[in-house]
Amino acid sequence: MAIRDEVNQLADELAKLGTSFADGDKETAAEYINNIFGIIKEGADFVSVPQAERFKAIMHAFALAGAKVADASIKYSDEA
Repeated sequence: MAIRDEVNQLADELAKLGTSFADGDKETAAEYINNIFGIIKEGADFVSVPQAERFKAIMHAFALAGAKVADASIKYSDEA
């Protein structure tokens, strides 16, 4: 699998967890565990990323996840 695909998959899993924290609803323990398991699963797939590029790939995944969480969570006054 391509490195960018691995980055995007990890970003999606990180964003799921981040969004569950940001949405204001009370999530169940099972939902958090499921989200964390997804991160662990995708993180384990990072062994296929060459070590020289792993740090860059992880930083990229966190940046994408942060943008996804912000996009889903930030509401402006005209969006009420």
